[in-house]
Amino acid sequence: MRHLRTFELIEAVAELKSIRKASTMVAMTPSAVQRRIQAFEDEVGTQIFERVSKGVELNAAGELVIDHIKKQKAEIDYLNSGDHR
Repeated sequence: MRHLRTFELIEAVAELKSIRKASTMVAMTPSAVQRRIQAFEDEVGTQIFERVSKGVELNAAGELVIDHIKKQKAEIDYLNSGDHR
């Protein structure tokens, strides 16, 4: 569960295609968001965003990460719902 905040940041950046816009949405500085994403990329051993002229876009690895994030969120929601009892 230690990556939940990082997952939220990655989702925000992926949705908005901008670290700056995402940083405003999550009330963090752009450099703090960039550092969190860079630390995640370093940990998994690959970049998940391609830096483009108008911001950022998910690459193939990033698409896999987003799928993983969605699955993790669904599992957490399921656990919190109590439906598994």
